[in-house]
Amino acid sequence: AGAGERIMTGIKVWGYGFWLCLAPFKLSSIYSPKVFDHVVSPLDLGFLVSLCVLGLLLYGGLRYGRRQPLLFLAMTLFLGFSSITSNVPLAVGTVFGERLYFVPSLGTCLLVVVAWTLLRGRGRVVVLGLASVWVAANLAMIAKRVPEWRDSAVLYLTDVQTYPQSIDLHRKCAAVYQGRGELFDPDKAIEHLLRAVEIQPNFVLAYRQLGRLYANQGRLEDAIEQFETAIGCDDYPQLPGSMYHEWNDWGKALMDLSRKTEDPVEKREHLEGAVAKFEESVKLPGITDSHGETKNLLGDSYLALSELESDEDSRKARILMALSHFSDTVEQDGRRPSIEQAIKRILQHAVGKDGPLFRSEFPRSRLVAYYREAKRDYGSDWKLRMAMGIAARHLDMKASDIRVPLEGLPLSTAIPPAERERYYTAMEYLYHATVADGLSGVGIRNRLLGDPAAPDALKERIRN
Repeated sequence: AGAGERIMTGIKVWGYGFWLCLAPFKLSSIYSPKVFDHVVSPLDLGFLVSLCVLGLLLYGGLRYGRRQPLLFLAMTLFLGFSSITSNVPLAVGTVFGERLYFVPSLGTCLLVVVAWTLLRGRGRVVVLGLASVWVAANLAMIAKRVPEWRDSAVLYLTDVQTYPQSIDLHRKCAAVYQGRGELFDPDKAIEHLLRAVEIQPNFVLAYRQLGRLYANQGRLEDAIEQFETAIGCDDYPQLPGSMYHEWNDWGKALMDLSRKTEDPVEKREHLEGAVAKFEESVKLPGITDSHGETKNLLGDSYLALSELESDEDSRKARILMALSHFSDTVEQDGRRPSIEQAIKRILQHAVGKDGPLFRSEFPRSRLVAYYREAKRDYGSDWKLRMAMGIAARHLDMKASDIRVPLEGLPLSTAIPPAERERYYTAMEYLYHATVADGLSGVGIRNRLLGDPAAPDALKERIRN
């Protein structure tokens, strides 16, 4: 929209803010553009009424300010503070918010005081009576809103009834129904998101949320359709590079499709499609950790493609391509979650079936440096802890370097079956490292011997 349309719409919304300060009874936690119709003509009724009201307030404050200082103060408090965020002088990035009128609302309260000073006799009785009703109504609204604000789910579901045109409220309600509490209802979440894009067809955030919801339900083709639609909404205002979410989600959906099919041709087609989406993502300007996250996804895609190669040279080429992407992530500046994930992948594969190839690309000194980097903040990520401990063993590091990360591993019941073999290898390394460090290792020994799922061969080695 041009400056003229922005100013006219801003004046209309500004006037609504004045009305809401006088009669704060139709409130909402979130407003959005579609709550207020865009003003394209100076003959718009809302614009004209707002212009007249705001103009009269300005005129009254300036014309009678000397005789009625409170009127001038009321005008200054309201117009002075609210003008900054009204989108009239300049666009501020938000359409409307009740928090923007906390100070300006003091001006409207002073208008009641001005009316009291101007009137006499019965006039004052009328003002007092109206003010009493006004205060009582406000107290009733406070009593109603306080419980709603204590629970965000109740707040959003209530407010969307008040402002059904708020696309952001529909998105918030969808998030409520996507949660894992007693309100969990994916069908209602879908209804709210479809309503949001019906109101604003280029609402990228709703398409993104809808696509992720479909993906979680296993409706991958429907999810891809939503991500593709979102990418086509390039006229929706958002930060440069924000569309990386859609490209990455599209690619992840294609990777999930590749896992669902047994046809190697289809697998390859889906994985190569995923690579293409991730490459589009990484072309965008970086936002927070977007490039590292995308590079890791590219690495995962190439590793999956390597499993489809029958030719050994082609398989190695895919693996080396994956390694280059993981390495690019690790070389980023700062502390980023993607770096931790890339190090985990490198360490896992450095001791796996392709360990010699990984170690040929990453000399021992570099792998040890990655270990040291991961050790700074591995937290509760048991997969990273396990990869670190096993890698330390293969790199002939100190017993304490093997033992410390592995001590935080959970019980075997928390480990997925596909990871059990690696898990028990790690636990055996932990036991021997603990003993090598001069500790008894009795607790680990008893844990393994009492684990019904532990391999008998492992138990025999531990006993001996």
